[in-house]
Amino acid sequence: MRDSQKVLLTIGIEALLFLIISFIFKWKFLDTAFFGGITIFGGIWLISFYVHQENVVDRAMQRGMTGQDVGEIKPYKYNMTPVNLGLLIFALAGFCFILIGYAPYFLD
Repeated sequence: MRDSQKVLLTIGIEALLFLIISFIFKWKFLDTAFFGGITIFGGIWLISFYVHQENVVDRAMQRGMTGQDVGEIKPYKYNMTPVNLGLLIFALAGFCFILIGYAPYFLD
């Protein structure tokens, strides 16, 4: 599959998932998509950040305890895969739609 197809498939699956959740709980789709998109993207980002942090701690502990050179510790870098890009686009679109949908409440 091409990267653009993966991005679109990710957005479609996420939209379908949140549509089903909003029907089950009788919530507004707009709210569910916004908070769900942020939650999923943030969760994936935090998990990858946590794994990197644990690797840094393990390397530091090994060097501190044994004195062995365990290699270079690289700074954290988030990898933008097509799936992650689709999640990010869905979260940003949800934010834009929330601003448009609730604009009358902000403008009054």
